[in-house]
Amino acid sequence: MSHMIDPVEVTWKRAIAIWWNFTWRQIAVFVTIAALNTPLDVWISSMDDGTFKNIMTLGVAAESFLLFFLLSFVIIHGILKANYRDFRILLVRKELTPEEIADAQTEETARKQMEHHHNM
Repeated sequence: MSHMIDPVEVTWKRAIAIWWNFTWRQIAVFVTIAALNTPLDVWISSMDDGTFKNIMTLGVAAESFLLFFLLSFVIIHGILKANYRDFRILLVRKELTPEEIADAQTEETARKQMEHHHNM
């Protein structure tokens, strides 16, 4: 017997919780990349002006952007799996009925409980 899953209302409080979860992680990644690049930036800034310095500056900027961009996917993945104070995000196919969603959620919960007890 399955029970219906009642969706929660999208409120500003819940939107801010998701936004903050994303923002603080982005800030942490940005600060970490900047700190790791500081020695390289100092070394580059001590170079004489020229083509090599320009190429190195562009390379560090590209590396920083690419790393930040790729880590954003890790952040989004974590946000989608996170449990918030009174809700969590559940992704479902558009064509599912509420009954099918409830059945899938019940099966997922049962599977996780079995895995948890099996790992003890």
